[in-house]
Amino acid sequence: YVEDGFYANIAEVRADPIYSKVSNEEAQRMIGEIKYVDRHGDNQITTEDRAVIGDTNPDFIYGLNANFRWKKLSLGLFFQGSQGNDIFNGNLTMIGMNSIGNVTREAYENRWTPENRYTDVPALKTVSNSWNANSTRNLFNNSFLRMKNITLSYNFPQPMIKKISLNSLQLFVQADNLLTVSKNQGLDPEQDISGLTYYRYPAMRSISGGINVSF
Repeated sequence: YVEDGFYANIAEVRADPIYSKVSNEEAQRMIGEIKYVDRHGDNQITTEDRAVIGDTNPDFIYGLNANFRWKKLSLGLFFQGSQGNDIFNGNLTMIGMNSIGNVTREAYENRWTPENRYTDVPALKTVSNSWNANSTRNLFNNSFLRMKNITLSYNFPQPMIKKISLNSLQLFVQADNLLTVSKNQGLDPEQDISGLTYYRYPAMRSISGGINVSF
């Protein structure tokens, strides 16, 4: 469904042919609810009003490997990213205030209320259909750039390690998924590259270190 703002007052509700003849109670309930485009002009919102939106195919994907050395220090960097693909965040359909969903802090603090009319977050209600609809509200640009790995290592000088009967000795520290740049509001744009995110676990961020020894 294609979203078109939301109903800020009774006048806007009644101005919509879909709700022009509903009861006062029903009209009052629609204040703060999301408004959808009646693409067929039949004064009702049905499955026929849905549109094909977004494109899950990226314009291009890319990666970069870089290795630097200075004296006994080595630095390795690995970046990867995707550009130009869209993502539907299904998790956001479950943040309404109902018995089975959760509410994000951002949605709760910025929700529509009579005192907070100038917001893009509709009202949160116990009974609401708006949050559960698959609509343009939950479509996002899934372009991202991620530092997949960074490794810093130090190779001890040969004269030093020969004294302890070793061929080589290296200390290293590395981090995986340390930094991600993205406008995606989901948990992980890389996991969501298929075009849909719904109950997916994000890639783990880890920092580790170790010693490489050869005899």
